[in-house]
Amino acid sequence: MRTALSKIVYYSKISSAVLPSFFSSSRDVASGCSRKYFSTKRILSPFLRDSESLKLNMEGDIIQKRWCHYKAAVLKEFGEKLEIAEKKRSAKVKETEVRIKVHCCAVNVADTLICSGKYDQEPKLPFTPGYEFSGEVLEIGSKVKNLSIGDKVIGLNKDTYSAMATECISEERVI
Repeated sequence: MRTALSKIVYYSKISSAVLPSFFSSSRDVASGCSRKYFSTKRILSPFLRDSESLKLNMEGDIIQKRWCHYKAAVLKEFGEKLEIAEKKRSAKVKETEVRIKVHCCAVNVADTLICSGKYDQEPKLPFTPGYEFSGEVLEIGSKVKNLSIGDKVIGLNKDTYSAMATECISEERVI
């Protein structure tokens, strides 16, 4: 007997240009995500590609396409506490970038100095700290050669920080 988790397979990217017209749309009010539904998985399988989130129920009941938000620790004012906020997911990564599902993020000295306003360079607010992280690759840019979707990675996000979130975007060279 399979668990509910094992019944869901995660696929990536579906091109809206080639979707059949019999897809119906709805809106998930709680999460603010848009969804597309279809009941027969066989017909859609030729249209599946690599990139954005698509969940396929193994029993063929529903296919869910989600353009969602993610949660991040956000600094709105130097010296204040971080706030958990929902951020809109960017549509695509650039050619040399990688989208990572963050599993762990260390609190680095640089993070604490930036948040307290004592770092040499002050970032533009609102700001998401997070220099060191580990996670799993969700999406890769077209020129990324050494990583694949699903790879477990660690990285130093010194240029952009932003790892104190459920996902972040980083350059391939720092992973």
